Amino acid sequence: MKLRYRCWVAFWLVLGCQHVGAQDLNPFIERDWIVAKSPVTFFIQYPDQIEQLYAKNGYQRLWVDLNSGLALEHQLELIKSAGISPLFDRQLRYLTLYRERKSWYEYDLLATDTLLMFLSYAERAPHEGMTWFFKLKLNHRLPVPSKQALFNLEMAFELHTLIDLINDYAPRDKSYFQLVNAYDFLGRIADSSLPIYRQQGVVSPGNKLADRKALIARLALVNIDTSQIVQEGDRYDDSLLKPVADFQRMHGLHADGVIGPTTVRWLNMSVAERRHLLAVNAERMRLWPVQEKASIVVNVPEYEMTYWFEGAKVFQSRVIVGRRTRPTPLITTRLDSLIFNPIWHVPHKIMVEDILPLAIEKPDYLKEHNIEVVKEWRDSETVDPATIDWPNVDPSHFPYKMRQTAGDHNSLGIYKFNTPNRNAIYLHDTPHKELFGSAARAYSSGCVRVQDASGFAKLLMTKPGLALEPTVEEEASSNFAVALKQHIPVRMIYQTAWYAQGEVHYRADIYRYDRISSVKGKVH
Repeated sequence: MKLRYRCWVAFWLVLGCQHVGAQDLNPFIERDWIVAKSPVTFFIQYPDQIEQLYAKNGYQRLWVDLNSGLALEHQLELIKSAGISPLFDRQLRYLTLYRERKSWYEYDLLATDTLLMFLSYAERAPHEGMTWFFKLKLNHRLPVPSKQALFNLEMAFELHTLIDLINDYAPRDKSYFQLVNAYDFLGRIADSSLPIYRQQGVVSPGNKLADRKALIARLALVNIDTSQIVQEGDRYDDSLLKPVADFQRMHGLHADGVIGPTTVRWLNMSVAERRHLLAVNAERMRLWPVQEKASIVVNVPEYEMTYWFEGAKVFQSRVIVGRRTRPTPLITTRLDSLIFNPIWHVPHKIMVEDILPLAIEKPDYLKEHNIEVVKEWRDSETVDPATIDWPNVDPSHFPYKMRQTAGDHNSLGIYKFNTPNRNAIYLHDTPHKELFGSAARAYSSGCVRVQDASGFAKLLMTKPGLALEPTVEEEASSNFAVALKQHIPVRMIYQTAWYAQGEVHYRADIYRYDRISSVKGKVH
């Protein structure tokens, strides 16, 4: 079937290159002829489906409306700018070539095949995108799209609604289109036309400015309102203060208006790099489900947690997330219960890498931090640290477990928000409230610390509420758990650019996920 298909397609394309003007392709199909293969046939991923589609359409061209082709190319350009797939990059490169050459038959065939690939990509992204967007580039042939997608495609060809079909397979979140709009806006600006903003040291209001015009141009690049800024002058005056503070807030910095090195770096980010951030984060939105009536979302680079209940935002708090060497995993789980005065069962990795080296160095470390040594976490009987030969302890082969007793000193604080998952990641309180004052808050070993844990706990006790009220005995024991009336979905997501309150916000790539790992081999 594939050999026969390539034969008639090659013959059709040869005639097409001779500028055959007829729309009906049927006379050019000679399935028994073996002719030289056109290069485009090597880029076809779905020959059987292509043959069926053209047969159902009387072997006529399917992309007679160039706007439909440009809509597909735009989607491919987003994927290319995001750095996700060399395979899609190749298809876009040849589509552009055929369009510029006006080789419409080659363009038609490749566009149809690439649209099939795009539909398969859109269908599989929610399940496989964690790999494509955060680990390895998509560089393999995708399966044939679902029967529903193929039916939708046939209807789109029949009704001439290809643009609608392509838009239907974009992420459903409304903010996706805002990111794409910002991407398109920046596409009309050349890096060479933008001056670099330079300054010496830190610049505060009242200080001298080296290049006012460059600063204003850079602020305008991210849609900051610069209409009220005084255009001339060599001082940082009051008209610049709010625009600079707004720029800092949009980038997760302290919005104090003081222009330091980090603000300068964000100001001078190239157009190409901003477009990459917008594109990769737009594509990542294929991963995150459309907002449910009740859900908790932690956007790791934002250092923020938001709780929606019955479709309304009812709680928001700053959070502390995992540091770069121990990142918070991007998982979906459910919050099922609230634990008061939790006991911390020290994870093995933290015990081996963090606590044991300190316990070996300082014999009183465990006592000072209320950490018990046990054979099993649920044991009521503890191991006396004095009986352990600390100088000869090998942390990687330590035969015991550790737990920290409940109380104000406990690393989990007063509340643990239980989210069962194989990564042992959950939300919790912390005794170190001072850390929430930092703009960048990647300090934990993977779990998420909630700033207003007390307020969150009180809210959960009414929205959704407790399945059963704690007994007198449980409350007397201080350390107890209560189940919630309903399990709340919890999602750890990673968006370094997103749209909210009429603005595109940017954040630092704390885990360097925006630089997707390269893959071995090339697509030719």
